[in-house]
Amino acid sequence: MKTKALFVLSIVLIGFACKGPQGKKAETSDAKEVKSTEAAVNYQVVPGESTIHWTGSKPTGEHHGTVSVKSGVLNVDENTIIGGSFVMDMTSIVVEDIEDPEMNKKLEGHLKSPDFFNVDTFTTASFEITQVDAVGDNPDYTHKISGNLTIKDISKNISFMAHVEISPDSVNARTERFIIDRTNWNVNYQSKKVFDNLKDKFIHDDIALEVKLKAQP
Repeated sequence: MKTKALFVLSIVLIGFACKGPQGKKAETSDAKEVKSTEAAVNYQVVPGESTIHWTGSKPTGEHHGTVSVKSGVLNVDENTIIGGSFVMDMTSIVVEDIEDPEMNKKLEGHLKSPDFFNVDTFTTASFEITQVDAVGDNPDYTHKISGNLTIKDISKNISFMAHVEISPDSVNARTERFIIDRTNWNVNYQSKKVFDNLKDKFIHDDIALEVKLKAQP
């Protein structure tokens, strides 16, 4: 029975890998204008307590890791987020699921190379909020957040759900696990959308992201 259960689990995991990472697709459009937040109280993002978790996949499996937050600010007015931005240090890409040091370093280096995020040229990426809408009928999330995500100097507006807690001492925000299409930011390596005849050697265009931010006055 144990062998059968493991076999079934393997089939399920392979099925998920074939479909790409799981999550809700972020609404994506052209970059939008950022509204003024002059009247807001600024909470500074704490890099050591903020992070972005990523997951990518191909037909044979998936990998996951983190990207560090370099800096940022969240703009609060009347106990509500009205704007903000943060910067990601793309040179900090880490792979968490590969234990072998040599293989880990190999994938990390490839993700940082021109095939993917080209971090020698594009050392940072960023997100700047363009709209925040309160959500009253969702037990898990308090707001829908839209903003311009800039990767490799390409900006697209994306929208996703987030849970935000605000106090006089801090702002804590965590997003849902949302999906972006990497080709919108010219990350095209082994994309079936871009290259023909890849057969089963392709990498899924979808990348799952989860953002956690802590900010203090």
